[in-house]
Amino acid sequence: MRFPITVNEWGVASKMIKLFVVFIGLFFGIDTFSSMHNGFEAYGDVMQFFTAFLALFLILYKEYIATAQLLLSAFIALGVMYVSKMFFVYIAANNQVELARISQRPNQGSFDGFPSGHSTGSFVAAGFICKKYGFKIGIFAIIAAGLVGISRVYADKHTIIQVICGSLLGFFVSYMLTDSKISIKLFSKILKS
Repeated sequence: MRFPITVNEWGVASKMIKLFVVFIGLFFGIDTFSSMHNGFEAYGDVMQFFTAFLALFLILYKEYIATAQLLLSAFIALGVMYVSKMFFVYIAANNQVELARISQRPNQGSFDGFPSGHSTGSFVAAGFICKKYGFKIGIFAIIAAGLVGISRVYADKHTIIQVICGSLLGFFVSYMLTDSKISIKLFSKILKS
């Protein structure tokens, strides 16, 4: 399948990305212009919405089945991530701190750190791009998503294992659901009716 952007459209795409970063920052109250860890933490905060940006991009190109696959992947991956976080919070609240230690944030904070939600969200988009458009294009998405994970460790919000597990969760859920026969049949029927 052809990647939906031609060489001439890269300029438009880069402007859209810049507008997206500013919009997300303003909408969610993220100070994208501050010097939080030289902007690296802000990058992670904004790019956790990589999947949302990709979904909007796919809608613009009228790739409705692909958009549905991406959103289904995000829903499942982020749902598993959220349930995992709440599981460890529950365990820690019931005096099983040793069992919940993997989920504790590095600054001895709360027990809702496993897996990293920022990494899960950004790697859903990376897995989708790798499966849909191939690894030659996907490597750039993996690098962009990987920097999100690194920013979370750098900001002292997550441990390396929390970031790796969130990344694997997001990537593989999305990779497995993208272009699968089941999801294509399901969404084709929905769009036809």
